[in-house]
Parts: sequence; C-alpha cells; structure tokens
Amino acid sequence: MGKYSRPPLGLPYGIHTKSGPPLSDDFASRIQSSPAQYGVTAKVTHTEPYDTRAVLVARLTDFATPKSILITLNDWKTDSYVGISVSLHYSVTLEVIDPLGESLATATRARVKPVTSAYPLSQAVTDIFGELFNEERVKRHLERAKKGLL
Repeated sequence: MGKYSRPPLGLPYGIHTKSGPPLSDDFASRIQSSPAQYGVTAKVTHTEPYDTRAVLVARLTDFATPKSILITLNDWKTDSYVGISVSLHYSVTLEVIDPLGESLATATRARVKPVTSAYPLSQAVTDIFGELFNEERVKRHLERAKKGLL
C-alpha cells in the first residue's frame, strides 16, 4: 500500500503518512469507533505484512467476543500526476468472523475513484468504509451482535 506522486517526468516517488506508522494504523484508530453504532466495542490487533489470514483470525478469536471484524487492505494507493489528476486505487475486504473463526459475512470493494476538491480523499475513505459496513449481510450480523444474538 502506498501513495505515489509523479512529477512531470512521470517517475513515482513514495509518500508516507504524517503520523509515521503504517496507514493501516491510522485506519484502525478511525474505524474503531464505527461499530459503536451497533453497540459493539472494537479492539484493534496489530498485524505484520506477511501474517496469514489464519494467524489474523486466531488473534481475533483470542478476544473471545461473539463477533469480530477483519478488514484487509489488499490495495490502497493514491496516484497524482502533475496536479492534473488524482485517483484512489483500492481493494478492501471486510469480514464478520464468529468465535470459531468462521466467516459469517464478507463485503469487498475494489475500484478506482477520482479525488478532487469537490470529492476529497477523506470523503472517499468515509464512503468506502460506509459501503462495507452497510453491506446487507454485514449489517445484519452486526445488528444481531448488538441484540446479543449469534
């Protein structure tokens, strides 16, 4: 995952987060409050780039909660070219996981979105994660968690 800026010669230069840690840490802190609307307390587990899905699910099941959410950023980068155009390229998957590590619901979004002054990156991020959390099957399982149902 990364952000690239290309000057007039078209050579990509990496750009990193202002906070220093990986972008996924920034997302985690912002997303952590989203499940609160369903009465779900979010806990964050830190990952390494090469952790397998099985390792991540095992960490989630260690929380011993009725449901967990696994968000995988498969691809996330912005690309700007001489200030003419900026686009967000992303592929994100959200899974609701049960206490045994089974996937109950999955939502995936993979697209390229133009980013403009009228549609800034912050709005694009809000929209993307809003779509994932509001996917019908995901929403249904989160609402069931709020009611204490598995």
